Amino acid sequence: MLEIRSDLQPAYDSLCYQGEQFVEPHETTQLEGLTFAHPKKGDVPIKIDKEVLASQGTLYVGDSALRHALHARDIEADGYENAMYLLSSHLDAKAEKLVWGFSGYATGGIDPETKKPYGYAEEAQSLLTLYNYLNEEGKAPGLAVDGGVSEGFLALNSVVAASANVPTLGFIPKQGLKSVGIRDHMVVAGETYQDREALVATADVLVFAGGAVGTTRECIQAVRNGAAALVLWHEKYRDDALPNAFLQHKDLREAFGNRRLAVCKSPEEIPEKVDQVLQVDMKASRPRRVKEIATLLPLKS
Repeated sequence: MLEIRSDLQPAYDSLCYQGEQFVEPHETTQLEGLTFAHPKKGDVPIKIDKEVLASQGTLYVGDSALRHALHARDIEADGYENAMYLLSSHLDAKAEKLVWGFSGYATGGIDPETKKPYGYAEEAQSLLTLYNYLNEEGKAPGLAVDGGVSEGFLALNSVVAASANVPTLGFIPKQGLKSVGIRDHMVVAGETYQDREALVATADVLVFAGGAVGTTRECIQAVRNGAAALVLWHEKYRDDALPNAFLQHKDLREAFGNRRLAVCKSPEEIPEKVDQVLQVDMKASRPRRVKEIATLLPLKS
């Protein structure tokens, strides 16, 4: 079985127990004069986790004012041009390795009702099984993309992917710069979390665990984009969580019927279901997805 890298073990343990990547809280800094547009609250000051942003492999920021503000704080950031090169190279029709996307619950900390930590130990076991099988079969992802946060299933995936030597790319909005996780590549795209969902949905395969309305939008968009989907189901999920409710949505119901979407009821089912979704021709729709990414990451800043 795949083993977690020793330097990532504290983050892995923390995510399994309390759903948070960082054992100790980080200080946040407000960027004076810079805001993001919230649909209900209006213009909200941008806050950043400087420590984490400075630790990214590569940071891509299209907003020139934000990029300059980060540079002033010794945080290096490239424009969208290099991000587009990275993404288009992985989604080139001739690229053999697939881009896998990950979506689902991105919540950590203490449950206000039960007073217990949000833990992701079950999801961790599923991810270890998934990456281990892909490695054994020579089908490891060329890139693992997600929503870029430091909590929940998304952060857990970044730790497991890094342990499997799979490069990671997070899409984080301006709203999320105070709770960003560590990835090999991080694109700052959009104002709010919802704005960057369509970027996650441009992957070849989307894996989701738990999740609600945001994950639903991502998964529907992904199958409409020609992607396959893999559901990691766990008994603890509420009835309204997407793994229990996806058949209520026409696109996902059709994807399940034509075997483009597969449900894993246990880690033991993962190999069989991975083989199923890998039968889908996802590469034919890559040019359309690259074009969509180009509209979401405009090169002029």
